[in-house]
Amino acid sequence: MRIIDEVQLDFDDVLIRPARSDFKSRSEANIFRTFEKKGRNTFTCIPICCANMDSIAMPRMAKIFVEKGLMCAMEKHIPYEDLEKMYSDMSQEESRRIALSIGVNDSLDTIHRIDSKFGVNIINIDVANGYATILQDKVREVRSEFPNAWIIAGTVVTGDIVTDLLNCGADIIRCGIGGGQQCLTRRQTGVGRPMVSMLEDCSDAAHQIHGYVMSDGGCKCPGDVCKALGCSDFVMVGSMFAGAEEATNDVVEINGEKYKKFAGMSSSYAQNKLFGGFKSQYRSSEGRQTLIKIKGPLSDIIDDILGGLRSCFTYIGCHNMKHFQKHCVFYRVNHQLSTTYENAPTFKE
Repeated sequence: MRIIDEVQLDFDDVLIRPARSDFKSRSEANIFRTFEKKGRNTFTCIPICCANMDSIAMPRMAKIFVEKGLMCAMEKHIPYEDLEKMYSDMSQEESRRIALSIGVNDSLDTIHRIDSKFGVNIINIDVANGYATILQDKVREVRSEFPNAWIIAGTVVTGDIVTDLLNCGADIIRCGIGGGQQCLTRRQTGVGRPMVSMLEDCSDAAHQIHGYVMSDGGCKCPGDVCKALGCSDFVMVGSMFAGAEEATNDVVEINGEKYKKFAGMSSSYAQNKLFGGFKSQYRSSEGRQTLIKIKGPLSDIIDDILGGLRSCFTYIGCHNMKHFQKHCVFYRVNHQLSTTYENAPTFKE
């Protein structure tokens, strides 16, 4: 047994330090970033990506995400016909913000069909355990078949495997195990790593060889999204979007309040729905199944997150997203939020 006893920090353990700022308005903050790499298609986006989860990463939601400038990693079981219609309704700039998702054992046929008609800019290879060597094999296969596409691969939490995946042909490495709001991996397996320290390690490894890191998991509020982008190049968000009116999950009404069913992709509910059965004889459920109160239109949820991000820019004196990480300096803290009125009744205007 070996213990790594360096302090490992999560989003709740840090706050961003303010700095001198010449902003006159939050509207001056440029939260878009252009991503360029030799051999890849250049694209511009707000580097916040909807997670490829059932009920949120669906065509209806994706259209709103890309129109607002965000990215969307599509859920990997969407039929070709639905993807085709979605791409038909998007401009070329919008479609470049879409990532088509596949598993390590999935065929590339659907991606080839979409690519031949519309062009596929980003491919998200999705596997819970990014340490399995089969992921590296899949990255090599996808790179060979789609030499100009951006490849997202993960998830991992250490710099060594970030380097390995980038050297196999990936461009963006998803980093984070067990941090998602609907994830029970840490409880069920004891595996994981706090987000901030992990992202510092993984980003350092990626940037040394001109790769990128995507923070995946742990964001509960706009402030967490700001912290994630202060540590990485992209941030993947799932549960924060699950209460949107446009989400396709089932609605349940309790005492006059409307909720939506939302389940982690490793939950028994999702496994039964998407994979035709939960193989309980060799695995346990690693995802929560919860009811989430409907928050309102997706556009409003996105605007709330982007408003927080723009405000963060003004606090630290950063004018554009490309330099955001350089401007972010973190305090380690023992307490960061006042919770006196956390559960107090609220009122509307």
